[in-house]
Amino acid sequence: MFNKVLLEVRNLDAGYFKGKKFYHAVRDCSFKLYKNDFLGIAGESGCGKSTLALAILRLLKPPGKVISGQVIFDGVDLFELSEEELRQKRWGEFSLVTQSSMNSLNPVLKIKDQLLDVYLEHSKEKDLEKANKRLFEVMRLVNIDPKFLNSYPHQLSGGMRQRVVIAMALLFAPKLIVLDEPTTALDVIVQRSIIEEFQELFEKIGFSAILITHDISLLFEITKHIAIMYAGEIVEYGQSREVFDDPKHPYTKALLQAIPSISGELKEYKSIPGRPPDLSKEIVGCSFVDRCEYAFERCEKLHPQVTLVSESGRWVRCHLYSK
Repeated sequence: MFNKVLLEVRNLDAGYFKGKKFYHAVRDCSFKLYKNDFLGIAGESGCGKSTLALAILRLLKPPGKVISGQVIFDGVDLFELSEEELRQKRWGEFSLVTQSSMNSLNPVLKIKDQLLDVYLEHSKEKDLEKANKRLFEVMRLVNIDPKFLNSYPHQLSGGMRQRVVIAMALLFAPKLIVLDEPTTALDVIVQRSIIEEFQELFEKIGFSAILITHDISLLFEITKHIAIMYAGEIVEYGQSREVFDDPKHPYTKALLQAIPSISGELKEYKSIPGRPPDLSKEIVGCSFVDRCEYAFERCEKLHPQVTLVSESGRWVRCHLYSK
């Protein structure tokens, strides 16, 4: 059972300025992540998943900006911290593995030097012997022979470089690791292998994790809770198995209908008609109204609020379930 909250996001609004226009990439997002919980955030490209990840960890840079909201991490509002206080928490208490992060490795430095740089910069103890011991430990955790510490990034495969970045995120055994499309640009087999290895680490070490991806089928397999994003909003949240077995929001249903199966009866797969709304314009009613087969008059005029649909804490943002 989940009872202690590690991360709580409250009414988070964020986006990007482009000239005089503001693109509202994250709108009124709220959710909780429990200790030792594994949350998946899914949605199509451009729905605001990456912006949400950056905003949560206060890494959103101009022209991006957080407009309002709170992020409470282990009882502390991250938006109230100074830059130095925040720097002390990064890597040590939470870390981020970003899209194509394997390309962020410095091509002219050996893997050992890059891991040491992070360790010595953020460690309270500047003990080189202890640092080297930890480097060996995290390399083994991600199934890489420590001998590759003396290699340059170009001497490693794409999958190995991605594992190195995950090892870097594990250096200080943080309470939370956020992975934003961590296997982008890798082939499908390597992607699956890396995610399964990360899941094993999650079970073995006991931290909390957020995995952000458009691969909804993967999230249903490995995460404990799932949040479905559409047009900057979380439209459905709940335990992964519960959402998979009985999706409530029309968008969640449409996503599941688009997942192919390699077993069972053949079925017709449906694409979702239309396009997401323009995020530079105010959305008055439901953001999914133009693409929803269940839409009615209220959906066009009134923006849906969160409705609790289960005692397990599951909720949906849809007029079909509001009173």
